[in-house]
Amino acid sequence: MKHKDLAAAYGLSIETVRRWPATKRAAAIADIEAGVQPAVADLVAELTKACYRASCYMKTSVSFTWYFGEHKSWFNVFHNTGYGTPLVYIVDDADLTAINLSDAIAKVEELCI
Repeated sequence: MKHKDLAAAYGLSIETVRRWPATKRAAAIADIEAGVQPAVADLVAELTKACYRASCYMKTSVSFTWYFGEHKSWFNVFHNTGYGTPLVYIVDDADLTAINLSDAIAKVEELCI
């Protein structure tokens, strides 16, 4: 994979990618070859942080889970209102895309108000 391909995948300049240590470039290439989308990975991290914050505000676990199937990936965000009670879905079976993750982040952040 060329520097320009790596830069495009990460939304960075070619010069920035060239300055990365060889080990970081190799890891980034391995991620891309495995199917990791850097923008989606960043949003997954942001949603996980939002769920943690919401858990602190709500005093219950707000959870984010994702699944990988043969032809698609999807996720859920939910919380539990107490032992033995059904889960309350904030997001139920949404495709694992940047748009859906961004929408989920907004919904979870509303729980912190």
